[in-house]
Amino acid sequence: MIRVILAAFALLSLTGCQDRKEEQIMPLQTASALLLQEPVAVNRVEVATEALPLWRTGGKPPLVLVSADPFLQPIPDELRTAARDLVRSGKADDFSAQGYYYRTAPLLLPTQALSAALDAGLFSRIYWFFPSQVESDKLQIEQFRTQMIMAGFLDREEAEDLKLRDGVFSGTLRGLPFSAHHPKALPAIEEPSLVHFDLSYFTNIYQNEISTPIYDQLHATLAALRDAGINTARVSLSTSTAEGLVTPEIRFLGANITEILAAPELLEAPMPENWKLRADALYQASFFQSDKVLEHYLKTRDLEPENPDIAFDLYRAYRALKRYDEAMDALDRAVALDPGYAVVYLELAQNDKKAEGLRQLEKVAPLQPLNPFITLEMADFNLRLGFPEKTLELLSVLSRKPWSESYHEGIPGQLAR
Repeated sequence: MIRVILAAFALLSLTGCQDRKEEQIMPLQTASALLLQEPVAVNRVEVATEALPLWRTGGKPPLVLVSADPFLQPIPDELRTAARDLVRSGKADDFSAQGYYYRTAPLLLPTQALSAALDAGLFSRIYWFFPSQVESDKLQIEQFRTQMIMAGFLDREEAEDLKLRDGVFSGTLRGLPFSAHHPKALPAIEEPSLVHFDLSYFTNIYQNEISTPIYDQLHATLAALRDAGINTARVSLSTSTAEGLVTPEIRFLGANITEILAAPELLEAPMPENWKLRADALYQASFFQSDKVLEHYLKTRDLEPENPDIAFDLYRAYRALKRYDEAMDALDRAVALDPGYAVVYLELAQNDKKAEGLRQLEKVAPLQPLNPFITLEMADFNLRLGFPEKTLELLSVLSRKPWSESYHEGIPGQLAR
């Protein structure tokens, strides 16, 4: 029996987003803007490794990272040279093929994006803005040191050299100045900087719509960034839904942040009608008022019929009402508009190990031809459903792939068994 031993199969990776350019170097514009005080464009990607081509500027600007994950997971020694070459000269398609865990032979994982950038010499210093649910005067430096060492983000010497003052941990990282900032201790930054948002920031501060309403959290975060005064030369944003860092339920924030950065006056203007309707629906969902939730989302669809986030909202609303055919129609619509939502097909497949689950996998497979784990799970489904010939056909394809010894050492043996 084939057993796919993956703790989070529902988080298999999907293709990245929008309009990534293929230049090997993307020089910074000579003009910069104060973040959230002047309009800036956002380069959206699916995972942080796909932002690496955007971080190549020909110079060494500072990086401002707004994220729960610092993307500092160490790179295996045997891959560092190849990974450095990829960072310095790879094109967008190279990062899609080699920058995800769910590939046959990845060189980098999304959680290693900043490690790879530092190894390639892309930045002059790092500012990490981390989410926190405690006040800045309650931070504990020994706890932070231990966490950084245990995760492999800092070596022991770097961790021991850290200082904590007024909500800021400061020290060095790979020989560069490094500081980690509580949300209420953000600095003014005069040098034109790269700014990268990752939606994981919000997963760590959002609990529910009663105690931590998502749009209140978004406003507070962006207002603090605006008030800091950060000179910005380029902005990127990773939604991080594909490999499980962020749930699809808050993927909509990627579009909302993009809109606010392009029009900072939205921060102090009345909330756009479709955002207000979503906020009200999320609040009502906390009290299981499913009919009212659906009513609100239908109004948002009337306002923006081509918005994939709204289609996904409708999917959730119909499922809560057990109107499953309408729910699947809405999900199909969301995926057609934004393939990043196809991760939900994988969640559905995990919950239904019969023919319907296989059908969900078959929807995903053409959207993600680079992901071999979908094929592996399809083989398991076919065997379970009594189609051994199809199983062997799929396994034959997988057995010929060049599986990574660093990340997928056990897969060839699993295929043989």
